Amino acid sequence: MTAGPVEIFERFRAGLAAGEPGLPEDLWAEDAVVEYPFAPDDRAQRFTGRAGYAEFAAAGRAARPAGVAEVRALHRTADPEVLIAEYEVGGAVFVLMLRVRDGLVRHWREYQDVAVPA
Repeated sequence: MTAGPVEIFERFRAGLAAGEPGLPEDLWAEDAVVEYPFAPDDRAQRFTGRAGYAEFAAAGRAARPAGVAEVRALHRTADPEVLIAEYEVGGAVFVLMLRVRDGLVRHWREYQDVAVPA
């Protein structure tokens, strides 16, 4: 059975709890799109392609603390590829729109409470 958005999100949560923020590179589609619409001005808001995002993520993982993600809500949508997750890590609140097709992340759009550093 191929992983859907709920299973991918649960892998993400498990990684955070294990001290590994982010998802392994092999779970990202080659043409994945990653967006952070509320990113600070000194950081990119959009990445296209697994390789471009992997480079950014590797550099940021050391600076970004991991921890237990407390899920506030998971919203399944009419589209079985899409999940909306509301969660909190270390006091920062996140809303994630996650699209998964064929077991790979195709689109990750994360809104982060910028008042709390993550």
